[in-house]
Amino acid sequence: MPAPPDADDPISALKARAARELIVLLDGWSPWNAAELLRVHQRTISRLRAGQLDRHSLEQLLRHLHRLGRAVELTTRRRVVAPPGIDHRRVPQSGREAAGDE
Repeated sequence: MPAPPDADDPISALKARAARELIVLLDGWSPWNAAELLRVHQRTISRLRAGQLDRHSLEQLLRHLHRLGRAVELTTRRRVVAPPGIDHRRVPQSGREAAGDE
């Protein structure tokens, strides 16, 4: 499984989440068959399964999920703790949050 992402890096967290989903979807597939389906080298599948995400971009991982028939959605929400220097009262709310849908 992928290593835990850096809490301050949203890209690492998204990559780890996409990789976990791919690993589950490819469970039971041989590296050769998985590589053929995703149009990558077998070593790419081995690295993915080993949690070595440094050579995978978020874009590549999302493309792999798409090839496996998955729809990918991006949702944002206000963090519980504001990063230093950010005043949430001054950041505009999205339409859904403003309507109380969150």
